Amino acid sequence: MIKLLSLLALAMFLTLLIGGEDNGQVRQGLLNADAPVNRPVVRTAAAPEAATPQATAPKADVTLAAFAPTTPAATKVEAAQPVSAPIVGGFVVMDADKAASVVPLPKVEEAPELPIMYVSSRSVNVRGGPSTDYEVVGRLTRAEAVTVVSPEQDGWVQIRIEGDGIDGYIAARLLSETDPSN
Repeated sequence: MIKLLSLLALAMFLTLLIGGEDNGQVRQGLLNADAPVNRPVVRTAAAPEAATPQATAPKADVTLAAFAPTTPAATKVEAAQPVSAPIVGGFVVMDADKAASVVPLPKVEEAPELPIMYVSSRSVNVRGGPSTDYEVVGRLTRAEAVTVVSPEQDGWVQIRIEGDGIDGYIAARLLSETDPSN
């Protein structure tokens, strides 16, 4: 058994030694900036003249170009000239004739921040509805944080766990506002 194991290890070693060459990542952005990259650049061929009796395929004019990333030189930026234009609905209108077509966007109300509560029992079933008659859709353990979607009704709280995608109901008596692990 030991002979077979050592033979297998030797075969794996030789396979990796011969075929396991690591070239790293060879992408354009990771190449050394000093080393030129030889890539052919093909120009479009000129249209063949109709007067020539022999129709030979024109050869493409190929030149090699070297690519070396460079950083742009710092350029002096001139200050922009002030422009006077009417402001309509949060937009600057450069042409007064188009001012009638600009409609201000309605204000978006921020969603109220939902409270976070913690599981205070050792293990809790998350159910599909606010009763033990509904099926179990998930299970939570002590000190797991849940987002309360709706307030308590008949002893049940609708919760959501963002990372797991669990959305369901838990008995309100099994949740606390403070982390029980602290």
